[in-house]
Amino acid sequence: MKLETERIILREFKDGDWQAMHEYASDPEVVRYMQWTPKTEEETREYVRRAIANQHEQPRREYKLAVTLKAEKRLIGQCSIINVSSYEDGEAGIVYVLNRNFWN
Repeated sequence: MKLETERIILREFKDGDWQAMHEYASDPEVVRYMQWTPKTEEETREYVRRAIANQHEQPRREYKLAVTLKAEKRLIGQCSIINVSSYEDGEAGIVYVLNRNFWN
């Protein structure tokens, strides 16, 4: 899955994404109001591995997407469509988190 706007691209995670993700996933200020605590490098790597594995599930119940700046091709966060409970009814939740260098 890939979605584009004028400034950003939402795309599937790739193996090498963990380092850019770890920059914000380990930041206590970024995760302050999240349901999870700052991540270790191994936890971030495992999250990306699971996100990649989820890409092959059928039916798919989660879409974890990397948020990248189009011009720079830089990963700055993630957007997840979670708990897809009914494709017919279009029910799901949306979660996002961004590197704090890109807030505002």
